[in-house]
Amino acid sequence: MIYAAPFLSLYLLWLFFLAVMNLKRASDAGQLNRTALVLGAPIVIFGYVLDVVIQFSVGSLLLLDWPEEPTLSEHLHRLAKQPDGWRGTVSRWVLGTLLADFDTSGGHSV
Repeated sequence: MIYAAPFLSLYLLWLFFLAVMNLKRASDAGQLNRTALVLGAPIVIFGYVLDVVIQFSVGSLLLLDWPEEPTLSEHLHRLAKQPDGWRGTVSRWVLGTLLADFDTSGGHSV
């Protein structure tokens, strides 16, 4: 079970990312009412805290790179700029496959 914990934490972070991006999409479209805003705020806050915690634990261990950034996606963006090496390849894959399509603002594009 201990070996599954890092992957489960990354999966949980991705679920929060999807929820936050959906809230952002509704907000950008002017469709986020006050009730949804109040109910969604803890999701955004907890998701950000989870992102920072995972960034400085599981994320840095899996990428074998100590982060200079507070969030995992920012870390991935920095590493994605590296043309050579496995870190850049993995970062571009994660950004392009798991994040970019769900962020309509383009903030998670490679």
